[in-house]
Amino acid sequence: MKLKVKKYVYEEKNFWEVFSPKRIAILIIAFSMVFVVYAAIPQIDNIITPFEDRIPPNYYISHNSTKTFTDLVQFIDDFNYPRKLNWDNPIDIFDCSESSAYLEYKLEESGFDAVIAIDSRHAWVVVWNITKNNQTKDYAIEATTLAISHHKARYRSHNDVYEDIYEAIDGYFFFKHRYYEFNWWDGVK
Repeated sequence: MKLKVKKYVYEEKNFWEVFSPKRIAILIIAFSMVFVVYAAIPQIDNIITPFEDRIPPNYYISHNSTKTFTDLVQFIDDFNYPRKLNWDNPIDIFDCSESSAYLEYKLEESGFDAVIAIDSRHAWVVVWNITKNNQTKDYAIEATTLAISHHKARYRSHNDVYEDIYEAIDGYFFFKHRYYEFNWWDGVK
């Protein structure tokens, strides 16, 4: 008994036979639908619980006062991040964005005029109007190391400055809602 083996004959086809305009349109629609669903997930979550409602109540308490460079250095020397972090999910907890949001919050609470600054890859805090030697200057603080800087060009060029946490979480960053970049309070037990 002989087995008959079916021979496959490779037929050369040109590009348009394989990828007809109809097939290309179907692929574009399919990829578009995946993108729309991916982009809609945070929006659906935001409709259920708006991101602004997730921020702790009384987030800012205003203490308008004039601060000096000595006050800023003393603040940084005394500053500590919360010790009770939720290490069950340590990824993205207190990276540069969460650290900047928490530091900005504590600076504002202590009477400093602080903002969150970001560029395409990093976040830090800028403290406005600090008096040093009878001159008023702005200082950048690297939130992950607590280093104070005035002259480094890296901290003078930024894409955005957020005056407060509400501005910081309003929008998207690489298809991820910015709430998840600055939500330090979700990492604290």
